Amino acid sequence: MALAGLEKIYSQLQGKYRLLESDYQLLKMENQQLKAKLADLLRRLFGEKSEKMDPAQLQLLLEGMEADEALEKQEPPAPPKIAEPKPLVRRGGGRRPLPENLPVEQVVIEVPESERVGMVKMREEITEEIDDRPSQFIRRRTVRPVYASAGKDVAPVQAPAPKRVIPGSGVGTGLIAYVLVSRFCDHLPYYRLEQMAARQGVTLDRQRLGGLGRARGTFIKNYLVTTKGRVPIQ
Repeated sequence: MALAGLEKIYSQLQGKYRLLESDYQLLKMENQQLKAKLADLLRRLFGEKSEKMDPAQLQLLLEGMEADEALEKQEPPAPPKIAEPKPLVRRGGGRRPLPENLPVEQVVIEVPESERVGMVKMREEITEEIDDRPSQFIRRRTVRPVYASAGKDVAPVQAPAPKRVIPGSGVGTGLIAYVLVSRFCDHLPYYRLEQMAARQGVTLDRQRLGGLGRARGTFIKNYLVTTKGRVPIQ
């Protein structure tokens, strides 16, 4: 036990010796630096005339030496703490809710009846997506029956023909509105509208489309006459 205690004391003394040796080397290096600075100061004070400094320079040099000594005595600043990265919180898809004013087309996908015998529906899973239904050209056929008297004593009767926005044009109000909005709001040229109609098998040459565009004044005039200016144009 005595030998083990002596070895422990010897190890502790060796550690202290190493610390003292490190301090001695540090003080020795600082002493050499101070000696070099003092020698340079003495040379400037008492050396050749061309090497002498004025009192202001001497004061600056002394202040610099004091500042260096103060910095050497200061403890080195602690390393900045690096903030730990926060865990990434993944949120939902972040999609905006679909507009409530859109018409809803509901599709129900049922489990086959043979697979749900003896079961009751507990809930429904609903998913929504936005979709587009391409515009479609239609051929509107207006039928006006003509009624005649069996005795031929009165003239035949027939419902009056609906008024057209552009008389004799053979196009409906929906197509006129589509052409005007596409040309003057969406700035689509007539040749592109012609190509879009051709993809659906409809021939609308650009000369005819241009005529509809030029007739927009007639459209607006008839609109104001019909509504008597009560409904503002949107």
